Amino acid sequence: MIVLLVEDDDDLRALLEAALPPEFQVRSCGSGPEGLKRLESERFDVLLTDLDLPVVRGEDLVERARAMSPMGVVVMSGDPDRLESCRGLADAVVTKPFPLRAVRAALRRAVGCATLRWLAMRPGPIGHH
Repeated sequence: MIVLLVEDDDDLRALLEAALPPEFQVRSCGSGPEGLKRLESERFDVLLTDLDLPVVRGEDLVERARAMSPMGVVVMSGDPDRLESCRGLADAVVTKPFPLRAVRAALRRAVGCATLRWLAMRPGPIGHH
């Protein structure tokens, strides 16, 4: 699965790129505007984004991603109130600091949710369109 990672902390971004297993093909960037450009020009299965981004907030990035595709969405933040307010936008939330297994589990959950959304959009017995 192809993951777009949007994280402005260079060290954390590098850690996630290196630590996620090979099943996650990570494409990363360090800003919301760059994330939007990537979303418009490439296909991703999951968006993994920090909420506290400069210029374009993570919430805005998630809303734009949702409008473009049925991709899965995982949001990260150290602010529990902000994470709680995003539960309706995201398939999974990850509280910083986090164990890497929590990110892997969140990504897998988001892919499952995206698959269900994609199936619901298709004509036929499952989608009933």
